[in-house]
Amino acid sequence: MTVGGKLKKLREFKGLKQKEVAEMIGISPVTYNRYEKDVRQPDFETLLKICQKLQMSSDYFFIEEWFDLDYDYQLNLHLEPMDYNEELDYFENSLRRTKIGIKIIIRRMDQITNGDKPQKNEEKFLRARLRELYFNYNDYTKTLEKIYESANLEANIIEHLKF
Repeated sequence: MTVGGKLKKLREFKGLKQKEVAEMIGISPVTYNRYEKDVRQPDFETLLKICQKLQMSSDYFFIEEWFDLDYDYQLNLHLEPMDYNEELDYFENSLRRTKIGIKIIIRRMDQITNGDKPQKNEEKFLRARLRELYFNYNDYTKTLEKIYESANLEANIIEHLKF
């Protein structure tokens, strides 16, 4: 899915109009409309502002196979405590996607190192995102270890924590 398609899906998921999103991030509605139609591409700073205002991980835009909008929001909006299987599924999927994100960012950093020209502020974003994913990886790993230990699933620990 294109960035414009993802912008539209996220906006509709949040129940907002194009004009509302444009006002939230301080751009004209015409410019935002062009982003959704893939006539123009927002720069990194604009995408990060959109993520912040709409409370969405930037991975939604930058890592194609990483994100399932409906699944993540259903879990994050789940008001009752998750049962064991839901919790295990959530953290295993989060760890898997975090690993994918780290690998994709490292691949892109290698491309830049080997001469591919980065977009404005891309290297800064990649370094910050890599740090964040590294901390998430550690948190998910520790949480899964606790879940596995509480259910005596030591055999699963080694399989899921491999990088």
